[in-house]
Amino acid sequence: MDTLIVGDTISIQLTFPKEIKIKNNDQNILLENFNFFTELNISEISGLEEDFNLDIDIFEIIGEVDFLPLTTAAVYPITYLESENFYSFEADIVFNESGKYFLAMGTNVGNYEFYEHPFVYQCEDKRRVRIEIEYQSSETNEREFQDIFLTSPIEYLSTVYDYERFSSIGGRAFVVIE
Repeated sequence: MDTLIVGDTISIQLTFPKEIKIKNNDQNILLENFNFFTELNISEISGLEEDFNLDIDIFEIIGEVDFLPLTTAAVYPITYLESENFYSFEADIVFNESGKYFLAMGTNVGNYEFYEHPFVYQCEDKRRVRIEIEYQSSETNEREFQDIFLTSPIEYLSTVYDYERFSSIGGRAFVVIE
């Protein structure tokens, strides 16, 4: 899906069990009533700076998505629908202008500093030092990363992201044409 036409739709579908695998560990943990603080990040990357002022439409199907303008960016916080065994979110995104786009999922690790949930504690009253959430997409591929993402004229993208980092945020890069 490297190239879309203006007006085309991308579907974002996130469904995962409440029992989550802990990275670099053989353990799983059951996360009920947990806030993942997931943010959908979308930017246009064909200019010299990331552009977050996008002409897109987002249609919620499962869960909710909001818009949060920040000082130097904008994000779309996601609220999952929690069922007995799963967390789910689904939305369609329509791109209304041409360009080169970067789409990813993320969680700001600072959100857990004051968050209260049994998982943030290793034992009794000792908080975990750091909680990092990774997002993987079966659609992430190295060709998009090399041919689209790394060809952006935005210099810091190639220094901040290698393919491993791009993959850990469910990174996608694609072009929208007229």
